[in-house]
Amino acid sequence: MKKSHSSPCLKVLVIIAHGSRLSTSNQEIATLSKALTRSIKDNTDYDIITYCFLELANPSIQQCAEKLLAEHPDQPIDLDFFPYFLSSGKHVEKDIPKAIAALKPLERIVSTNQLPYLGQHPNLLSLLIDTFSSP
Repeated sequence: MKKSHSSPCLKVLVIIAHGSRLSTSNQEIATLSKALTRSIKDNTDYDIITYCFLELANPSIQQCAEKLLAEHPDQPIDLDFFPYFLSSGKHVEKDIPKAIAALKPLERIVSTNQLPYLGQHPNLLSLLIDTFSSP
């Protein structure tokens, strides 16, 4: 899907990772976000691809939303959150939805959507098969 610039709403994909006390681990998520942006920038409906952390690191979900609002003061924002988690658990089922729901009072956040988490992707099994199969 290609970008449609006719919409006044800024469409943002936010990768949510757990967060770590180890800064190099958090940097991997920032690097992933930038690489994804470069790879699909001309073939996506997202105007921005960014990241945040559920805990232990910044930006938090709230900080990420507030930063987007500050950087784009005249645009309503539509946020899609992609949980970068391999399995469903308390974070995916309860903590992330709760943090997303806390954004509702923010002006100009017109919609929020939690996408299926990484572990639900149908190609994950193929990736593992490719990784561990003998040549």
